[in-house]
Amino acid sequence: MTESVLITGSVRRLGKIIACHLADLGYHVWLQYLHDDMEAENTCQQINRAGGSASLIKADLQDTDEIIRMFDFIRENGELTTLINNAAIFYRSNLATLSVTDWDRLFDINLRAVWLCSREAAKLIGENPTKSGLIINMSDSGSYQYWREYGGYTLSKAAVRDLTILLAKTFAPKIRVNSISPGLILPEESMDEKTWKHLSSETLLKKSGEPEDILNAVDYLMKSDYITGIDIPVDGGYRWK
Repeated sequence: MTESVLITGSVRRLGKIIACHLADLGYHVWLQYLHDDMEAENTCQQINRAGGSASLIKADLQDTDEIIRMFDFIRENGELTTLINNAAIFYRSNLATLSVTDWDRLFDINLRAVWLCSREAAKLIGENPTKSGLIINMSDSGSYQYWREYGGYTLSKAAVRDLTILLAKTFAPKIRVNSISPGLILPEESMDEKTWKHLSSETLLKKSGEPEDILNAVDYLMKSDYITGIDIPVDGGYRWK
């Protein structure tokens, strides 16, 4: 049976790129999304037209019941060997002015959902006695830098790295758990070119990265059966600027 991967937040930007890449490698890809039905359908059709295999799952990652239903749906319609916790939200979150509502939303999606999806994935993967599993969590190079204006966001992503270690210890030896911390890979849609170039010049390598750099890290973790509980920063040394 074809091995399958669930990728949260997978119908646009980096999540979509990862999904298309893994579909090209022969995995069946479960595409989780929330709002954009048209973009989701386009991504799914793009993969299937190219000869890959993809299915859509609409789920609100702030809703525990919907997360559980998402994994029940996969259980009823296929299997799971890999989870990539990619979904996240990003906005200014200075701790001096951040509202409790925005704090809760950041941590619900960026951290709590990572834990819940990992827990449910571990149950599902554990039902197959002959296969091991893998969970990859997407953190952020900014989590090493303590950005004041994005304090809530970077704190949530730093917690993802600690969560990764705890999950690796919790689910061993059946499931490996690792994380990736991207740096300057894709600019935010609202960012101008001048700002992007300035930020890129502050990396140790004096340049931004490419989506392929993240795909290389994903491929490495998927192939490396003796690696668990680590974070791979893919940031050109941006965390040491």
